[in-house]
Order: sequence, then C-alpha cells, then structure tokens
Amino acid sequence: MALVMQLNNRQWSSLEGLAAWVADGAYIAEYYGIDDPEWSKCDSTVKACFDTLDRLGVPYWVQNAVISWARDWRAYKAEYMDCALQRRRYGVDYIGGGSWRITCGEAV
Repeated sequence: MALVMQLNNRQWSSLEGLAAWVADGAYIAEYYGIDDPEWSKCDSTVKACFDTLDRLGVPYWVQNAVISWARDWRAYKAEYMDCALQRRRYGVDYIGGGSWRITCGEAV
C-alpha cells in the first residue's frame, strides 16, 4: 500500500522552511556545537515549524522524509528538495496550480 499526500503551496513552502532550519541547525552543531546560542534558536524554530506543519495537516512521514535529507546540510546545499526526495525513492510530482503530490511505497 502506497502513502500519498497532495500538498498545496503553503504546505510545500512550510516543508522547505523546515528543511532550511534543520540544515542550518546541523551546520551550527557541526561547526560551533550545540552550546552555541544560534543552535538553540534553530531548535526552537524547528519546533515551531513542526507545529505549523501539524496545523497544515502534513503527515509525519512527509516531515520525516524532509528531515532525514536536511540533517545533512551538505546534501541540503547540493540539491532541491523535490530532487532529493526522488533520489530517496519518494515520488514527487508538481501537479500544477501550486500543488505537489508526494508518494511513498508501491506507487513510486
């Protein structure tokens, strides 16, 4: 059984925001450590992103897919989110009108 989620532009943009903050936090943690005040700001912003995505109805499996890619800040800097998810065996299609479809499982 495949998991399928259609995302509107606001949901997609919020996922991109989550990815940016996760990557930024990973960079700060690597170079300055988690005791750096900027890391703590990133961490609280990531938590706020989770709340926003939950309110927007984005399922955890989609959020987790984005986080698993963005934790590697070098990978985040190297490719766009849709390409990165496709390479990780998620189906990602822009279906027009500001909507995206993400698929995980048999339908990929």
